[in-house]
Amino acid sequence: MFVNNLQNLCDLVGLELNDLEANSIQDLQPVINPKSGEFEIKDNQFRDIQKIIAEISRYAMMDLSILRNHLGKSEGIGSATFHTRTFNDWVFNKSKAVLMPCGIHPDWIKRVSMSILKQSANKENADQKRWEKEDRFHPSILYLGEILRLGGGMNSITPSRYVDTGRKKLLVSSMPTAWLRKEIGGNGKVTLSGIMRFLELNKEHKFSQSIDDYLNVPVEMKKIIDDHYSLDSRHNLKEIRGALEKLIRNRSTGIGHIQFRQEVEIDETDLEIMKWENYSSQQSWQAWPLLLDENRMIPYRPLKLGRYGNTRYYIALPTDESLIVNPQSGSPYRSDTFEYYRIPAEWQKYAIRIFSKLADLVKIDSNRIRLRKTPPMCGYRMLNAFGAQYNQKTNNYPAHYFVKDPQLANNLIGFLQKYCFYSEVEE
Repeated sequence: MFVNNLQNLCDLVGLELNDLEANSIQDLQPVINPKSGEFEIKDNQFRDIQKIIAEISRYAMMDLSILRNHLGKSEGIGSATFHTRTFNDWVFNKSKAVLMPCGIHPDWIKRVSMSILKQSANKENADQKRWEKEDRFHPSILYLGEILRLGGGMNSITPSRYVDTGRKKLLVSSMPTAWLRKEIGGNGKVTLSGIMRFLELNKEHKFSQSIDDYLNVPVEMKKIIDDHYSLDSRHNLKEIRGALEKLIRNRSTGIGHIQFRQEVEIDETDLEIMKWENYSSQQSWQAWPLLLDENRMIPYRPLKLGRYGNTRYYIALPTDESLIVNPQSGSPYRSDTFEYYRIPAEWQKYAIRIFSKLADLVKIDSNRIRLRKTPPMCGYRMLNAFGAQYNQKTNNYPAHYFVKDPQLANNLIGFLQKYCFYSEVEE
């Protein structure tokens, strides 16, 4: 049945009309460019369909988190964990069921779903590879703190709480927006900015989280940054590199080249290296034939081994700490001169930027920020928490984040420079 009423669609997913920028169903339907034969992407359409699929994702979290006993009786919301693949399939299939009757093409639904769920492109699908590249800066439901990644492909819902950003109260919850509005009732008002929800409270609420806790900069990394950063000189990279190398050595026990080779052989997956940072993390990894490449290795670069729930990250450091090696060079050396140290997955972006090169940030004007590399998790959370709106490339501007308040834009730039290792450059 064709849905031709925007109110009906909103009722179906539990949103209100003023949550969307569209005024009619037709406003959501992409138009085919007669020259290219492809759908024209408008930022407001993309944002609205993102909001709808984000809501569907929250219903998926609620449904999949319910454990049912042998009699089929529910043990309650939050009683079960769920696998990422099951979650992705639930969201995509339900999104098609909801949006295709509205005249939204399945390719369009697939594209926005990939963005919301941060799904990798099928390597054989040229369209998906292009979408992944163009949409890499769009917000994902996985980055908001609404779903807890447990490892091994498993997930759990998170408790509802609000985060005081100093300007607005950010509402972080796995619950759909309609459920939150019903629960809060007359005690506050829930509004949407992109796929984030904000709360205007009439009274204080006990379930709060500090902005620092929400942003979740890795604790050990935050200490290094705070110890070696000043507003005048920014990062003291020489000191930070030394501090990070010391932290890596102290945090785990290095293994020798022969033992590391054996681990690669036993794993039977390709060893990958992030030699240089590309426009996104996934595009930065390349195979490194350790077993064939005359036992050569590039130190001070993240290494990745394994797949799915058994992915491990390493970094090669000189066995002889007095050996002088330029971490920025990216040159290979004999592998037996290094030891291999395990590092947490969330350190990879920090390691490549500290040991190699800071990422570029362009301040287009007082309201527009362009990032040339994707941020770590805390960067995505900061941008989304303060309502930064991602816009695709137009005739007037390159792809960028738009921030309505210039002062807030400056604060965001300061955070991205300090905690995400961006350096402001000219366009």
